[in-house]
Amino acid sequence: MNDALIDPKRRIKELRAIPERDRTDEQWDELNELEIQLAPGNRLNAPMTPMLNKNPAPPRNNNNPKKMFHNKKRSGPPQQQQQKPPKKPNPAV
Repeated sequence: MNDALIDPKRRIKELRAIPERDRTDEQWDELNELEIQLAPGNRLNAPMTPMLNKNPAPPRNNNNPKKMFHNKKRSGPPQQQQQKPPKKPNPAV
């Protein structure tokens, strides 16, 4: 078979069908090269510049750790939890 005529995706499937312990060094090298060639950023029809996000997320305030976890504004000292009064015994009916 001529290697130039084989579809790279098909060849990757063929190589992956071989158990890892049975692959030769040449098969490993070929598989690695094909995976690199077919990676999204390395494809022949890939754009040369990365696409820009038209709606980027707003910047996060990483300087203040308290603002990362709390969205509410709090003023004054922290409030203590109120304790419930003890339950009264249920009278016998």
